[in-house]
Amino acid sequence: MKWICSIVFIAATIYTVQAQNITVTESSDVQILMARYTADNRMKEYVDGWRIQILSSTDRRKIEEMKTSFAQKFPNIPIISQHTPPYYKIKVGAFATKLDAMGLLYKIKQEVPGAYPTKDSKIKAAELVGIF
Repeated sequence: MKWICSIVFIAATIYTVQAQNITVTESSDVQILMARYTADNRMKEYVDGWRIQILSSTDRRKIEEMKTSFAQKFPNIPIISQHTPPYYKIKVGAFATKLDAMGLLYKIKQEVPGAYPTKDSKIKAAELVGIF
């Protein structure tokens, strides 16, 4: 009985090892579409992503004070100022997903309790590289 079990086990193992050689052949149409998709994405200057907004105010002095304070506490995190009349906004970081932003948000909320993640469609792809 042990011999039969051993032979079945060895045969199953050999069959499994042989079954892992898989070759995927794609049609020329798929190759053309993938090349077009890649070229279109390379031409995009901006990507969609997430930033953390730490302040929104109509008082420009408040904004400048917060930028200075934040830069001292978090020197490695990029700061972006936006002006959408009548509001000035400070956003920090650049993340591909909200989950990535939440990791930094936890640290920032210890210093800036009102911070929250916001969606941003004007993030340069090079900004997403950094991990904070």
